Amino acid sequence: MTLATAHQAWRAGRLLTAEADYRAVLAATPDDWTASFQLAWLDAAFGRLSPARARGFGRPSLSPAARRRVELLAVLCEGDAHLDGSLRDWDIDTLCATRADEIDDWWLERAHRAWRVGLHGLADACVDQAVARSVILADDKPHWAVGLLTQADEHLAAIG
Repeated sequence: MTLATAHQAWRAGRLLTAEADYRAVLAATPDDWTASFQLAWLDAAFGRLSPARARGFGRPSLSPAARRRVELLAVLCEGDAHLDGSLRDWDIDTLCATRADEIDDWWLERAHRAWRVGLHGLADACVDQAVARSVILADDKPHWAVGLLTQADEHLAAIG
């Protein structure tokens, strides 16, 4: 696995694949900061990362954008917007397989919750599921969901 394939999975909301791919990168290169950071980002989304550990990712050699992501990670850890359940429960493939009958509102609520914890790719994938199930959305994303993949790309560029 490569960092690029791990990033693709994370961007697509395929959290289980992303986690496995980031771990594979670390198995090959144990000091890979980006893979470690992304695993911490996933842990933070579920409330499994302490603010102190989040701040531990800070290094003087990081770009200003990467330092900002470390600060944001610490803020996410201090907040209470964590996702319930496990990574498996929120993986887009699992959601699609187990919640195929859910209505658009359910998917939009999942999208909003994923966005609040910085899982922009997952949020976008959930919005796509909502749009596919809705007559009201008429194959168009809600205004608040436009740019989710841009946010995901900016996050990956900042830490890359």
